[in-house]
Amino acid sequence: MDQYKSTTILKPLLKKVISKTHLKDLFKRPVLILLLFISFCSAKASEISLVHTEPSRLFEQAGSEENSDTTHIYRIEIKGEGDLTRMIQDQIDDIPDGSEEQPNIIEFPKGRFWTEGNLDWNPRGKLGIINFINRHHLIVRGFSKEEPTTFFTKAPATPFGGNISKGDYSHRRHFRIHQSSNIQVENIRIEGSNTIEGRKLGSAPEFTPDFWEGGKDKGSFKGFPGYRSYWEFEHGFDIINSKNISLENCSVYGVWGDGVYIGQSVTDPSENIELKNLHLKFVGRQGIAVSDARKILIDSVWIDKGRRSGIDLEPFHDAGFANEVEVRHSVIDVQLTPFAAGGKGDVSDINIHNNKYTGSGNSLYCRTSNEENPTIRKNWKFIDNERTNTYGSSAPVIKFGWTENILIQGNIDRISHGKGLYIGASYCEDLIVKDNEVKGGKAIRIYRTGDVEVKENSPKLEIIDNS
Repeated sequence: MDQYKSTTILKPLLKKVISKTHLKDLFKRPVLILLLFISFCSAKASEISLVHTEPSRLFEQAGSEENSDTTHIYRIEIKGEGDLTRMIQDQIDDIPDGSEEQPNIIEFPKGRFWTEGNLDWNPRGKLGIINFINRHHLIVRGFSKEEPTTFFTKAPATPFGGNISKGDYSHRRHFRIHQSSNIQVENIRIEGSNTIEGRKLGSAPEFTPDFWEGGKDKGSFKGFPGYRSYWEFEHGFDIINSKNISLENCSVYGVWGDGVYIGQSVTDPSENIELKNLHLKFVGRQGIAVSDARKILIDSVWIDKGRRSGIDLEPFHDAGFANEVEVRHSVIDVQLTPFAAGGKGDVSDINIHNNKYTGSGNSLYCRTSNEENPTIRKNWKFIDNERTNTYGSSAPVIKFGWTENILIQGNIDRISHGKGLYIGASYCEDLIVKDNEVKGGKAIRIYRTGDVEVKENSPKLEIIDNS
């Protein structure tokens, strides 16, 4: 019989006994006094509410009030100096998975910890640094939102190189989540070595890292951006073949690859991924890249001074896909295109709304690279977004190819080029362009595109048909 049931039975029984017992005789009955004491303590205990973690949307079943007070907490201890990768990883590996009813919590301490990936036994970093491989039902928590636990590297995993073979590229991922499910990560910060602002990297000694070719004082002073192809796979968070994963209140600073990469198999795609309240600064390739994944939510993400594109939905083969993606309430500040969807394969059911962005490239680019045998993409919405800089190219601000059912509505954009091309659409169907404010805009240009509706834009946009 559990405590609640025993207390419930004792209360009316004791009440009945006490009502028939004179107060002065009560103290002659020690057993009765003991029962009264147990009943009182049990009642008081039932009034105390236990503190429990508020679960994310992906953990609603696992974090119900019925079982949240029994969640196991495992605290990682980090001591010593030098590369701490193995010390941390060994402790992670010793922690068991949780269950759907009871996820286990892994807590990291406050601090900034050097985790290079133990390159002496991990050439080119291919085994990653912090790893969650085939793990399930875990909540991984840094110290706090204001003071996240930080893992940093001092240099890329491979030396400075020129036209080297792709087999010699660095393959180091800072925080890997592979073949896993129901993992919630919060309050974690990843720092790489790509931290020199903008295109100044390598242009003078003060902008040249120690690991650069020839060293800091004899570095290459040609001046080029912080993107290097042989380090482009050094992603911050790497989510592969995983389901029900959330990153919240996390940040990535100065990695050479993507801030977050999500992929990467058509037979076992990543699904139900939430990225919320992230700050991704000085990322070397894309802010967020998605390939062979579906059901992705990107909410309140700040991609800050990205080296290339912001959010890249780019399958790399014809059978690939990036589907059911929502991007909302985010700020995208990048060198090139804020929202890109090149590559091959299917990129459909995309909803991009209520974001602000800047970049030198198109606001939005969706066009397959396989023009001979293109996969038709469908159901794109681009609503209530705003460019905060001015677009100066003669190319269209927004460009679509081989896409059906497109809605472009309520956006604010700025064009300085005399042509004022707002949209270019080739081989598309069902295109609606309405209620947009396009400062400097003059026209949209279409080629072999049917069912086009353009109305209530400011200024009025001319349709140029080059079919």
